[in-house]
Amino acid sequence: MKKLILLIISLLLLPVLNNAWAQGVDVSENQLKWHRGSILEIISEKPASPLEGTGLTETIQILKVRVNSGQYRGEVFEVENHLTGQPIFDIQVKRGDRVLLLIDEENGKVENIYLADLERDRSIYLLAALLVLAVVFFAGATGLRSLIGLILTVFLLVGVFLPLTAAGHKPLNLTLLIVGISSLATFLLVGGLKRKALAGMLGTWGGIGFSYLLVMYFGRSAYLRGLVEEEAQMLQMTEGFAAFDFQGLIFSAILIGALGAVMDVAMSVASAISEIKTANPAISRNDLIKAGFNMGRDIIGTMTNTLVLAYIGGALPIMLLFMVYNPPYIKMINLELISTELIRALIGSLGLIFTAPITTIIASVLESRR
Repeated sequence: MKKLILLIISLLLLPVLNNAWAQGVDVSENQLKWHRGSILEIISEKPASPLEGTGLTETIQILKVRVNSGQYRGEVFEVENHLTGQPIFDIQVKRGDRVLLLIDEENGKVENIYLADLERDRSIYLLAALLVLAVVFFAGATGLRSLIGLILTVFLLVGVFLPLTAAGHKPLNLTLLIVGISSLATFLLVGGLKRKALAGMLGTWGGIGFSYLLVMYFGRSAYLRGLVEEEAQMLQMTEGFAAFDFQGLIFSAILIGALGAVMDVAMSVASAISEIKTANPAISRNDLIKAGFNMGRDIIGTMTNTLVLAYIGGALPIMLLFMVYNPPYIKMINLELISTELIRALIGSLGLIFTAPITTIIASVLESRR
């Protein structure tokens, strides 16, 4: 009953949160200020002169826009929106759309106002709120503790890993440290000071350790450089990053990407073995290990599919591009972009597979000592 009341109250609060996020705050960038706004009307839309050397004709929209944040909240302005026919760069809008505006001020007055982008963060915040509500409603205090563990992991990545990596520290060494701290905190929060939490944590370390050995060997033997993504290439051209360890960064990404699934498998196996021992205290260690292996097979089958399909889902545009251009197989499979994603999926899956038996043996030994 309490959970139902909490859910109802939370759902009633969502419109309030939605309105609060829509108002937003000012964020300054040099002389320009970011504001939230909404499209009231498309006043006119007419073609302009052709763009030289492109074969494209620019279209200029005149938009009536209301500012929804900051000192100009509620004021209405006319803004130009230039469309070139290139969907990658154009900002397509319609009446009622939420947008971001850049306002150029001079002497406290609006000098120019620009359409910067579509507003997307409010949807992210609402979705995150729904996730928190669902976890707390269905998992109760355990779910809340797991969210605290997730927040801690994100803090370690954003507040520790990224700054230290940018300062020149080896990303792979930092990753191993963060994996250890994150898994320790998560299992203590979710499982408490119990044998199953210790078994899950040790199983996670074993699975990640095995993945580390794989990524060090196969990542190097496949000549992965970590420079296939556009962001890494831009970072390499940034001052101070020419000699950065991009290979270590991609290796770190592979391990961090597998961490969540590895912890899931380790906790599932450790918890199941603990329940078996509780239900049948007389069960022998060998029978407990046998039961753990049987459960591990089922868990591995579904979790491996989950991990591989997650990587495939992220690579769908690339796969479609290759289908259209139909390059030779030997060329496609040896592209670093493809090799990186395949090795990422395969190492993550192997880490999962070895996590289950490692956790089973550790949990069975610990539970047999009750």
